[in-house]
Amino acid sequence: MDILIRAFLWFLDATVAASVVLLLVMAVQRLFRRRLSPRLAHVLWLLVLVRLLVPVFPDSPVSVFHLLQTGSESKQASLFDRPAENQLLPQAYGDRRDAAIPETRMNPPLMEGPRSLTDVPARQADEAPEQAGSAYPLGMQVAAVVWLAGAVALMLYVAAFSVRMSRQRRRMKPLTDPEILSIAEACRVRLGIGKPVPVYTGHHANSPYLSGFFRPWIYLPEAMAKELSASQLTHILLHELAHHKRKDIIWNAIGSLALAVHWMNPLVWIGMKRMKADRELACDACVLEALGEAEAVPYGMTIIECLKRFSPAGRQSELLYFFGPDHRVEMKRRIHLIKSFKKGSYKLSFAAVLCVGVLGAATLTNASSPVPASAPQAPGSQFASTEAAEKARLLFDSERRYYRNLEKVVKLSDFKFKVPAALPAGYRFTEGAFAPKEKGGAKLALLNFDKSVEGIHQGEFSLFAQPAEADLQAVVGHFLRKELTEISIVENNKERKELLEKRKQPLNVQGQKVEKVTIKHGTVSDWQRHYFWQDQGIQYKIETTSSTAELQDDEIVKTISSMKYPDKELFARFIGEEQLNEEIYDSEDVKQVPKAVGFVPKLPLQLPGSLPAVKATITAKLDFSYPENKADEKSRVLSIFYKSADKSNPGIKRVKLQQIKNNNMYETFKKNGNVAFSRINGEKDAVKAEVIKIAGKELLKTATYKYDESNHPSNVGMVSYFWKENDVCLKVTFWNDGQGNDDPNRNKILEFLMNEKPVDLATFK
Repeated sequence: MDILIRAFLWFLDATVAASVVLLLVMAVQRLFRRRLSPRLAHVLWLLVLVRLLVPVFPDSPVSVFHLLQTGSESKQASLFDRPAENQLLPQAYGDRRDAAIPETRMNPPLMEGPRSLTDVPARQADEAPEQAGSAYPLGMQVAAVVWLAGAVALMLYVAAFSVRMSRQRRRMKPLTDPEILSIAEACRVRLGIGKPVPVYTGHHANSPYLSGFFRPWIYLPEAMAKELSASQLTHILLHELAHHKRKDIIWNAIGSLALAVHWMNPLVWIGMKRMKADRELACDACVLEALGEAEAVPYGMTIIECLKRFSPAGRQSELLYFFGPDHRVEMKRRIHLIKSFKKGSYKLSFAAVLCVGVLGAATLTNASSPVPASAPQAPGSQFASTEAAEKARLLFDSERRYYRNLEKVVKLSDFKFKVPAALPAGYRFTEGAFAPKEKGGAKLALLNFDKSVEGIHQGEFSLFAQPAEADLQAVVGHFLRKELTEISIVENNKERKELLEKRKQPLNVQGQKVEKVTIKHGTVSDWQRHYFWQDQGIQYKIETTSSTAELQDDEIVKTISSMKYPDKELFARFIGEEQLNEEIYDSEDVKQVPKAVGFVPKLPLQLPGSLPAVKATITAKLDFSYPENKADEKSRVLSIFYKSADKSNPGIKRVKLQQIKNNNMYETFKKNGNVAFSRINGEKDAVKAEVIKIAGKELLKTATYKYDESNHPSNVGMVSYFWKENDVCLKVTFWNDGQGNDDPNRNKILEFLMNEKPVDLATFK
């Protein structure tokens, strides 16, 4: 039943949106009826058909639905106060990042086990009791069943009609009159149709028509074949072949499908009738384009003559009749068009194509999601404009992009969210993150806060924000099922599984409903607390763990109570301390690098041998060489990593370029004849280095070294090269991935990097 309800909700949304497009098309046809060619008037109905049948449309700022605030499937849930359950439930998880060991960035999560956004599973009968009352209303269920029954019945009718027509063709006689066959062949050639179309005759209907979806054929009544003149038969056969050339059988089938799906909408019945009438006008124009203006009056007289002598006894709406609609007004329109036809009017002009393109952009898109009307625009929101974020070119993507300032996270997010203006005593902002679309889920903004006393970590909590795609109870229910499943898997111990507990507790924060969820692992000191709430279309969660034992409910309540849209004051306050590792993601980040490292670096994004840059990070000196003292430890290094995407390539697979202020470093290495590196255990390791020359430039080349002594296959050893340019020391590291130390490709890469110029920040975009 849930699947049927979701389909019914789509139908309601789609039929409302399509009705808007249908009325717009009819209005355009009415306003410009003297300027629209018959073919263009019919082509406009394609916009209606697409809107009726295509389930998903992109958002656009030029969408006509900005004026009406409809046409978006995302509004279904708000219409009926229940989410479509095939949507993704937001499920945000913690992610903390600590100091990196050389070559590796460690990102241990707040809670044990993997964290990701997940899809919503089908609802189970044993779900939490609070969800039991969220069933769809009985009236909606009945309406959905009636809609489906009607749609299936109409589809079966169309299918049965097609089968009946196929059987009727077997009882007809192939037309054998050589004169008429000659006329049919001449008509086919005149219209430029490649393959002959069979012609059948008989007595079962008075009107000629075209039928057959895959193998079209023409029915010509035997009375017409005997009584009409050659010119009249030419007009009739040209008309049916024009239907074939224009693919009107396909148009007819799509229209029938749209009508079956949207049978409950009376506007669709009206629209499909108008579309068929316009189809006949367009077909007449196609015939007259082939015949010429001189044949317009005789062609019209043929229609009138046939109506007098062979008027169809009944209507079979699925067929493409020569007579077309038998309504008097429509017949007058048809005769008027034939009478006033001008050569060349059937062709689509550039202006006509442009008209369809403009209408398509306005009608085949949804309104872009705006900031909720009730949400005040954040002061200083120019910092949070998506347009500004789009100016920065993405260089290195990541599932989550971490920044130590709130402003950057807000700028990247294309949804507005609130942040706490008041933090618990002693807590400060450390970093924020933005996930463009985390592992198939919704977009996510994350803020991390912690408390330290004299350098000793005292606690931490995280705030998650993302667009709400389900109601609060559904989010919490899904979280509990997913979280307990993951913990059980991680524990993998029957006794520990039996100790797992979950507890929900509703809170009221100044009228704001908050769901507190506590998950215990069986001990008093081992727990997780999660606070869920929704505000103006945004799903929020605060997550704490047992490491923040002193953070109580009243402090969380005060934090939630202080939530506001970020402004200049909060941007200035929410700037974290300089971190050990800071990632570079886009061109805007690159322009901040000189402030961190003290010089304008080189930034080649591709090395010889098809080695693209895959990551760039500002790190501490420990990753470059062993620091001489505490002050030297704070020296900042720009590290750029290159990796071959072709695993089968026997050449160099990994390279790292690093740059740091020299401060007499290179001279010390050369004088000592070695370079000191830090091992993974923190110990100092002096590696021998010798002076070499490449392309006439002096470098230092180290012996092969490792960060540890393990025999793991990935621990292949490295060779580093150093040289000095002005007051910058550069280091290039090659991994011994099956290559010898004297691989000539190394020299090509080194020579390329030595000749590379520092990045031009004024033009870098």
